[in-house]
Amino acid sequence: MLLNAKGHWDWPKGHVERRESLDKAMARETAEETGIRDFRVEHGFFRHLSWSFAERGRRIFKIAFFGLALARTCGIRLSREHRAWRWLGFGDALRLLKFPESRRLLKGAERHLSGSEK
Repeated sequence: MLLNAKGHWDWPKGHVERRESLDKAMARETAEETGIRDFRVEHGFFRHLSWSFAERGRRIFKIAFFGLALARTCGIRLSREHRAWRWLGFGDALRLLKFPESRRLLKGAERHLSGSEK
């Protein structure tokens, strides 16, 4: 997980560029934010979160798509967008997540990986 400039723990994410598939965007954003380029996407788990927040007097709406991947390396090279990183187990990751939507996403990923997702 990554600690962003606002002090929230989360996963790599960012914008999908023009004519870019979600898989390609996931690979690019992960590489840009962590330096990890060698990973395999775990097909069958793909979710999205949507939320809004106020910033400088404006309402901002966001949608983020998430997938699972198996990294073949554990070394991280942080981007300027983040202050820290951690590899975490499920329980520790769940405790660090501030937003309920992110906790639900992580729980869904855990159910998928354990084979108990229906």
